[in-house]
Amino acid sequence: METSLVWLDWETASVSRFLDVEDVEQGNRFNDGRCDSAGRYVVGTMHPDDVARRFEGSLYSIDARGNVDILETDVGIPNSTVFDAARGRMYWADTFHATIWQWDYDIETGRRSNKSVFFDYNAHPDAHGVPDGACLDIDGCVWSASVHGWALTRITPDGDIDRVVDLPVAMPTMPAFGGPDLGTIYVTSINGGQIDETRSAGIPAGALLAVDAGVQGLLEPHFAA
Repeated sequence: METSLVWLDWETASVSRFLDVEDVEQGNRFNDGRCDSAGRYVVGTMHPDDVARRFEGSLYSIDARGNVDILETDVGIPNSTVFDAARGRMYWADTFHATIWQWDYDIETGRRSNKSVFFDYNAHPDAHGVPDGACLDIDGCVWSASVHGWALTRITPDGDIDRVVDLPVAMPTMPAFGGPDLGTIYVTSINGGQIDETRSAGIPAGALLAVDAGVQGLLEPHFAA
């Protein structure tokens, strides 16, 4: 939710509180999160006024008992949280920096080390927009929703652009693999109320898109609780 983590019962639609990570008076909201293969939930917060570019959020790691570790502070817009268990990596972006970073990630402890730049949108002439949400495919490539860039960008484990999939909306936000063979990428998008946010009269900004990825995704780990 915007200011708390809750349990949702799919059968009854009932909602119950799990954890308040930050004091509500801080004024932040949650934005992007994902579980690592050990079942920790890594999730970030941000100030809701993204136009003001305020770096007041944090990145947290939360275990099944509700213990909270702070992984990052002074966060603008947390995004692109992705874990590559096969390579022992974690990826993460702050959209304001237009950069996806990578760390060596210890799945036993949940600790990160050896931070480096994985992909800098500003440094690649073939990259458009900035990074929003992301997911991983079976080849270890990161699919980045290029918000304001009209595209999905597939980035190899070496940090090179492998493919750019043009989209009919300006602001794609989060890709996720699905379908019976995990070969379809479903992509959410933002409707910001601007007429130039879509290139197709039949596909409005804010639409949920389906893209034939040409490659399989990975099953997402469940939260350990």
